[in-house]
Amino acid sequence: MTDIHQEIDLDDLSETFEHATKVVVQLASSLNSEQLLKLYGLYKQAKQGPCDIPRPSWYQLDARSKWDAWKSLGDKSCEEAMAGYVEAVDEICPSWRDESQDDSSRDRGWVSVSRPVNDLEEAMQDSDKTLFDWIKDSDLSNVVKLLKANPELVNLSDENGMQPMHWAADRGFTSAIESLVEHGADVNAKDADGQTALHYATSCGHLEAIKYLLSVGAKILPDNDGLTPINLADEQLSVVFESHT
Repeated sequence: MTDIHQEIDLDDLSETFEHATKVVVQLASSLNSEQLLKLYGLYKQAKQGPCDIPRPSWYQLDARSKWDAWKSLGDKSCEEAMAGYVEAVDEICPSWRDESQDDSSRDRGWVSVSRPVNDLEEAMQDSDKTLFDWIKDSDLSNVVKLLKANPELVNLSDENGMQPMHWAADRGFTSAIESLVEHGADVNAKDADGQTALHYATSCGHLEAIKYLLSVGAKILPDNDGLTPINLADEQLSVVFESHT
């Protein structure tokens, strides 16, 4: 009897957790870096268990912060991580369980640590947004519109050496990746740390993005530390890479 009740409770927790991840995607732009990193670590722990990958180099600040957030959870179980994630969302948005959520085109549960907005009222005006901003907002319509008007932006790098392809992979924004490829984006372009879009998609667990990138010729290249996307892959993602090697 106890085992049956535990199974039911776990099913309920898993369902609530998955719902919470979709809510976080919608709230991400209003969260600060501390909140985003906490949610990222809990999500990775819930999905993959304790962190067992090497710590990124000191100059890979973004990746290093994510790693630290995940590693800090130690041996916390997947169930404890899911419960912690749900509790964190409760603190951020107490009414989230009662509000209807639009699940269309929401295929990402982790949280990217990028440029958070501290206050919704301070959010950037649409007229001031760049291609990078539209990708971070997961707004395909404006991504396509901007690429058609300014195709030269497709391989433009930001201050961190990241191109639109890197940001789309970071967000698991597969439809944007497809549009970028159609407009001539280099799927093997490297950022300042030598990481490709495939590194980003893999470190964040974006399965569909990984599959698409591999299908259009993305190579399994080493970064500046000699790490390839395969080194960042969990067991499930490793299977995908094995079929392309």
